[in-house]
Amino acid sequence: MNGILESLLMYEAKPYDIHGREIVRSNSKYYVVDPGLRQLLLPDYQEDYGHIIENIVYLELKRRYLNVYVG
Repeated sequence: MNGILESLLMYEAKPYDIHGREIVRSNSKYYVVDPGLRQLLLPDYQEDYGHIIENIVYLELKRRYLNVYVG
């Protein structure tokens, strides 16, 4: 997984606690740079428009801001 992240094919979004204003130590979410890459890696995976739109929104936030968190 580290190799994929270092090659910038995927981004990691760490969870952030809004109320405590700190990064939470739980599972991160991962977003692919190109939605077509997801389909290449998971050819039998059915279209899930919710995840695809979430990925597109994350990429736009990543383009605008240096740090993007989930939570």
